[in-house]
Amino acid sequence: MNENHTTLKIFGFEGSAAELSARLQLEPTKTALKGENRNYGPSHQGEKRAYPWNYWELRWIRSEDRFIEELVEEFVAHVVEPRKDTLKDVIATCSAELSVVQYYYSGCNPGFHLSSKALNILCHIGAELDVDIYCLASEAENGA
Repeated sequence: MNENHTTLKIFGFEGSAAELSARLQLEPTKTALKGENRNYGPSHQGEKRAYPWNYWELRWIRSEDRFIEELVEEFVAHVVEPRKDTLKDVIATCSAELSVVQYYYSGCNPGFHLSSKALNILCHIGAELDVDIYCLASEAENGA
């Protein structure tokens, strides 16, 4: 079973995470204030670093063998598109990205495709796109 993370991340906004959440009408899965310490590195066991900015994220984690682009398209349709104008206003004063991470345990040669509609929505709000795909099928087969 593959593990898929689709995350909207907003960095460097003014005000509190609670205010941003209320504005977006979303409940974040993680927030941090500038200067707060966090563990950085593999499995968050590494060195401590301070957040350089206020941080807000909403993450979907799905363990399933669907194509990652299907999950991303759903995230954009359900989370981003209904709030695209509000997100555009928010991101005009800070930074944001749509982060897509897949831990690929079954099959081989994963790909990634986004529809022009999803790309246009991300462009409209001014978000960057970050995609990481970890092909771990051989580790899963070896029982690692």
